Amino acid sequence: MICHQYRCIFVHVPKVAGTSIARFLDRSRPHVPPSDPPFDPDDDNKFQPPPPHLRAVDYIRYGLATREQFDSYFKFAFVRNPFARLVSEYRYRLLARKYDFNTWVLREFPRPAWNDQYCHVLPQYDFVHDQDGRLLVDFLGRFENLTHDFQQVCRRLRLPSEVLPRINSSSNFLRRHHDHGWVDVVKALVSQFSLRKWRNTYASYRDYYNAETRSLVAELYRKDLETFGYEF
Repeated sequence: MICHQYRCIFVHVPKVAGTSIARFLDRSRPHVPPSDPPFDPDDDNKFQPPPPHLRAVDYIRYGLATREQFDSYFKFAFVRNPFARLVSEYRYRLLARKYDFNTWVLREFPRPAWNDQYCHVLPQYDFVHDQDGRLLVDFLGRFENLTHDFQQVCRRLRLPSEVLPRINSSSNFLRRHHDHGWVDVVKALVSQFSLRKWRNTYASYRDYYNAETRSLVAELYRKDLETFGYEF
């Protein structure tokens, strides 16, 4: 998300409170009619739409920000323990209705592609670094310290500090179904409270893992764990 009024770029890492932050920034800024991004007929990417969730490098790659804007704007993102983030994704998509967490990780994990499902499990490292390993954001907050770190962002942007609401959380059930009609809501409620669904729901993210999936996820998100200092 790029906000010219506040001269900032928010790199939205999925399942790290990004929807709440984007909603806050959108609500805080004065209304300005949207404008189309610049179109360069010589750009090799012109027939390739940007991914559903933009990485920091994509703002330049797809012409969504000029180099001067990207270099001068305040760029920030938030990261999260990758073990917890993956469980949040599993719960957010209500996948327990189909299979348990370990089956999803081992057999149904999204394959690399520019679609929403894969972007949601893309390593957080890739969102904020370029291919040479350079960190592209000025501030990297943590989901585990969201209130304190987001207040630092507000101070930097000279905005009033605010406690972020929970939007698109893995437990925010009705919000994710209200646009699909009441019939779908009722069907989803029945599934939400079925024994099969709750059988695959635990209080702690650690309880979802067995030894095999813990090892696999540690390898998948090795850069996240090493770079951001997380552990199981």
